[in-house]
Amino acid sequence: TPQPLSLIQGLEYILDSARNVVTFCLIFLILTRTDIHLVELLEFLTTDAHRLGSS
Repeated sequence: TPQPLSLIQGLEYILDSARNVVTFCLIFLILTRTDIHLVELLEFLTTDAHRLGSS
């Protein structure tokens, strides 16, 4: 029988996968567009992390 934590672990895995995809896309944009700055990326990641942590 599956344990109750399996659902939470599944959601965490989905969130981690989505975050990895977003990070990859942002890195790709940085490599292809020089007008995107690392500071903006860091600000986006930190605010996104705070939003995910608060919900």
